[in-house]
Amino acid sequence: MFAFASEPGPIDLFWFPMSIFALGMMLRVTRNPEKMQKMGIILAIIGLIFVTISPFTIPESPSSDFGQLILFLIGPSISLTMAILITINFPNTKNNLKIKTFFMILGLSWIILIWIFNPQFNNKFLLKWFVSVEIFSAVFLFSISYYQSDIKARVLFILLGILMILFNEESLGIPNASRSLFIETSGIIIGTSGGIIFGILIWFYIIQTLHSLEKDLTTDDELSEDEREMLIGKLNDDLNWLESNQRVD
Repeated sequence: MFAFASEPGPIDLFWFPMSIFALGMMLRVTRNPEKMQKMGIILAIIGLIFVTISPFTIPESPSSDFGQLILFLIGPSISLTMAILITINFPNTKNNLKIKTFFMILGLSWIILIWIFNPQFNNKFLLKWFVSVEIFSAVFLFSISYYQSDIKARVLFILLGILMILFNEESLGIPNASRSLFIETSGIIIGTSGGIIFGILIWFYIIQTLHSLEKDLTTDDELSEDEREMLIGKLNDDLNWLESNQRVD
């Protein structure tokens, strides 16, 4: 409690909200009464808000790097995820198309504003993450354009995807633009994806090879003389045992 009475620091403005968030999530996902689950959601939201604004409340603390990541991540991720869910789960009506377009414009605008305002990234990995989000957004836009029947909508999505890539072109004089970082991040994404796919293929190949080495069980259609005598003898023993037990009863 002395930490709250004195000058607030990382414990008060980051780690305590982080623990509140964790407690809220535990109350939400575990088997609790409905009121406790609702309280868990409220606690999780409050904790997440304080963690998100930690770059402004404790800018000098290294703990605020995670809050900065959440701040840059939560807006475009939720918006683009909503656009994907609407595309997959709902019919392509005029109203659904407007809602999907709204979420896409909101998510892309969030990314564009962060890129233009040239924020001071406290963590070097945040910039790579941001470029990764741009690359995935461009791929998502190109994929959406493929399924559009309207030629105007298809051209619009293609242009938006190209725009996301051009934000990393140094010759355009855009803040934070870095062609080398874009190439490096693209290589990381391609290499990681290729490595995962290659590892899965190798795993399946090994499993198939091991199964092919197993010998199939074979059964004989006919019994030999010795096997027939053994089987008859065993059956006779079983019948004698049953008769003896019936006599005893």
